[in-house]
Amino acid sequence: MACSAIRSPVLRNSTVRHYAAAAAAQCSNIPTPEVQVLRSNKVTVATLDNNNPITQVSIIFRAGSRNETYDTQGTAHHIRIAAGLSTCRSTCFGITRNIQQLGGHLTATTDRESIAYTLQITRNNIDKALTFLEDVATQQVFKPWEISDQLPRLRYELSMIPETTRIMELLHKAAYRTGLGYSLYSPKRQLGKINTETVTKAAIEYLRSPKLSDADIVRGKTTVKAEILYATDNDTVYLENMGQQAIIKGCVYKPSYLIAEVDKITASEVKSVAGKLAGGKLSMAAIGNLCTVPYIDELK
Repeated sequence: MACSAIRSPVLRNSTVRHYAAAAAAQCSNIPTPEVQVLRSNKVTVATLDNNNPITQVSIIFRAGSRNETYDTQGTAHHIRIAAGLSTCRSTCFGITRNIQQLGGHLTATTDRESIAYTLQITRNNIDKALTFLEDVATQQVFKPWEISDQLPRLRYELSMIPETTRIMELLHKAAYRTGLGYSLYSPKRQLGKINTETVTKAAIEYLRSPKLSDADIVRGKTTVKAEILYATDNDTVYLENMGQQAIIKGCVYKPSYLIAEVDKITASEVKSVAGKLAGGKLSMAAIGNLCTVPYIDELK
């Protein structure tokens, strides 16, 4: 028979209080993550140093299956299994070999809201391995033959989906229809239809920074100057440009003056104009099959 003192509410409550105090003391020793938002490109950086010998770094993009359309369903699944394929700077073999030699582990995971590339590696090798994490997450090239080679893996993953997961996918489809209703897995009808162009377009739209880098601005200025020189060599185009300048400006500028003005354009001026365009009033026109075309209020 148990001692009645053990069942005493006074003693039991005191024990609970001691456990709670011990748990609170332990929680107070947990380091607090540091969060920083980079205003230049709206990247959020969260760090936590817990003195663990294994370092984990994740690059996470706010893009998942909910960002797909009816015609592009399965793109996120294709992007996930393409992790580790050839990039602009590294081959698939080079990425795998170097990370393995450094004792690291690189994975890609997706859900309806995000795509994450995670590197696990020892602290002393993190600097060497970060280059390959950057390549895998931001420098994909999606070569046609490599994308087609992933079809057997796609079919295998689709055949191995557990029944419980299938039920959850169907529940999401019934609850949300589109957006969050789209599956984490590619529909079988999309196998072989999602090609390099589709995957590359999605990667540019969702996995690349929306900022205008200096290289983009230099490239744009070079293109404008080339068009000015081309217009000078084409009599018909040159005459049209002269007429437009005379009507709008009241004078005609020399090509050399226009090129000099283009060279004076700064990055801040380009970004300012781009910001005004992005925040301007939207207009839309469509023709053809309009069943999947969004309404104008859905684009805001």
